[in-house]
Amino acid sequence: MNQFRNALYVHYQFFERDGSHVHTTNFAKEFSQLGEEQQFGFDVVSPELFSGVPGQRESWLGRLRSRLAPYYLSDIKTLLQQCLNFFKERRMLRERQVDIVLTRYNGDTISIIWACRSLNIPVILEINAPEGEQRETHYYHVPAIQRLFSTRRVLKLCNGGFAVSGVLAREFEQAIDGRIPVRAIHNGVDLEQFDPALYSVEEARRRFAVPEDAIVIGFVGSFAPWHGVGLLLEAFAELVKKGYPVHLLLVGQVRADAEQAIARAKQSDICDAVTFTGFVPAAEVAQCLAAMDISVLANTEYYCSPLKIFEYMAMQTAVVAVETDPVREVIVDQMHGLLFQKDSAAELQQQLLRLLESAELREQLGKAARDRVLTEFSWRKNAEHVNELLNDVWQRQQRETTTG
Repeated sequence: MNQFRNALYVHYQFFERDGSHVHTTNFAKEFSQLGEEQQFGFDVVSPELFSGVPGQRESWLGRLRSRLAPYYLSDIKTLLQQCLNFFKERRMLRERQVDIVLTRYNGDTISIIWACRSLNIPVILEINAPEGEQRETHYYHVPAIQRLFSTRRVLKLCNGGFAVSGVLAREFEQAIDGRIPVRAIHNGVDLEQFDPALYSVEEARRRFAVPEDAIVIGFVGSFAPWHGVGLLLEAFAELVKKGYPVHLLLVGQVRADAEQAIARAKQSDICDAVTFTGFVPAAEVAQCLAAMDISVLANTEYYCSPLKIFEYMAMQTAVVAVETDPVREVIVDQMHGLLFQKDSAAELQQQLLRLLESAELREQLGKAARDRVLTEFSWRKNAEHVNELLNDVWQRQQRETTTG
């Protein structure tokens, strides 16, 4: 049973089309349900949601500010804004009578942490990227302000933290010498939405004009340069060349910086076997996955817990994924999916060939993958793990207050 009465989740994610929106929305939904069951209050503070495409939000004045921002102005503006936010958020915490706060760190969202410290409210930091990645690296930074906003320094102001993978959690736990608890809590999936029993394969394939008799290989994402779509296309082209009845379904809106990565898809030898869906609302991604036999995570950063692999697994597709530490924490090779070495198109192709030649293996891996997320990686499980951390931090705070 929870010891605290009122918890607050503060985040600053406003792009509806960003993966962070999926995370914050699903976590808040499940944690709210947990609060109802365990009889503690829970609320979310977040900015107004923007449903457009990132990069199209700014007016001409905003674009002018963006041009000037790299020249130290961004740091100064951010610091002033955080100081103003501190007073607003401090007042808000008092009015809501909050006992404990969870906040998602964006590289500069430090005001809520200052506010919590000023009121002796324990605060837990959600960490989604390593030190330095969340701040613009091509900007000129004011050294003192940059140090102020460093993730490890911010974490030291908190009472606990959790990261989306073991490697990231260990990285920060070592950086702060284990002074506070820092745990690894992977992302999850909405099992009610991503349920293969709810979708028709035939209907899904008709929607995107995918041949019903093809073995469909798929990818979901924004086609960012680091997603490795070029590697997938290279391996796919070899499969087409060998005469396999394959089709590639690429789901998502192509970013402006991804044109080079997807250029291979437009070449004459494979273009007829490749389908781009364009932007698909989050609520419709599961239907896209229903059209796939095999799903691919071609690349990811060393610390990431990619949302897509949990969705792939929940929809019972046979998963082929790049081998990183966080991926190995979720997928046991040969049991829940097939892994390949980073940047190896040949090994990716080899794993795809194994699946193309065995419908039985595809079915076996798909079923095991869904069983895995059912028991370990739902958003409900994610919320339960976070709640355990909040309770541990709360109890530690109470003991320190009593003995102090």
